[in-house]
Amino acid sequence: MFSNKKKVKQDRSEDLITYRYPQSIVSESFRSIRTNLSFMSPDKPLKSIMVTSSGVSEGKSLFICNLSVSLAQNGEKVLLIDSDTRRPMVHRFFRLTNHTGLNDLLTGKEEFAEVVESSKVENLDVMTTGSIPPNPLELISSKKMDSVLKEATEKYDKVMVDAPPAAMLADASVLANKVDGVIIVAESEETKRDILKKAVDNLKKAQANIIGSVLNNHSLKRSGYYYSQYDYYAYKD
Repeated sequence: MFSNKKKVKQDRSEDLITYRYPQSIVSESFRSIRTNLSFMSPDKPLKSIMVTSSGVSEGKSLFICNLSVSLAQNGEKVLLIDSDTRRPMVHRFFRLTNHTGLNDLLTGKEEFAEVVESSKVENLDVMTTGSIPPNPLELISSKKMDSVLKEATEKYDKVMVDAPPAAMLADASVLANKVDGVIIVAESEETKRDILKKAVDNLKKAQANIIGSVLNNHSLKRSGYYYSQYDYYAYKD
C-alpha cells in the first residue's frame, strides 16, 4: 500500500497516509516517532527539525510530509518548509502550486505571510521552494535564512525543513547548523552504507545535532499481508 516509488509522480497526495488513513499501521508508526521526538528534549523542545537523506529517492519528502501531518494532528501548529530547490517535492503531496515560496522570501521578492500557504490539514501550513534561483546555496547560507527560521519558530510550535541530500550537496550541512535537530532517512535495502556514512560525516562536520535516523520502506510480513513501515532509531555517536 505504501512505498517509495523511484519514478517521480506529479501528484503525491495519495502518499499522505497519515492524513488519508489515520488509523493505519503506517500512521501508528508516525505517532510513535512523534512521541519519541517529544521525549528527546523535554526541558527545551526541538522547535526546528530538518530531514535529509544521503541520496535522492530515499523517501525523505514522503517522510517529512507525513510526520508534519502527524504533528499537526496532535494539536501542534506546524510549518513545513521545502528547501530542496533542486528537487522540490512538498507541494506535490498537498496539491499546492509552487509559484512563490522560500526562495522568493530569501531574495526579498515576497514577505513571510505571502509565501505561507494553508494546507488541507488543520494546524499545518506549507512554504514551498518557489522560484528556482541560480545560487541556492548562497540563499540558504544567508543571514536572511536565519531570520526566516527565527520568525517561523516564533510563530509555530514546530518548523519542519525538507533539505537536499546530505552526501551530495552542501545545502544540507549549512541548514543543519541552523536548526535544533536533524533526522536522516535511509531506504531499506537501497541506501549504500558508504554514501550514508558520507552524509553523516558531512553533518557532523557542520556540528549538526543528529537526533535520529529513519529506515524507510521496510517491509514486514504480518498475517499474510505486506506493508511498509518506518523504523526510528535515536542517533548514537
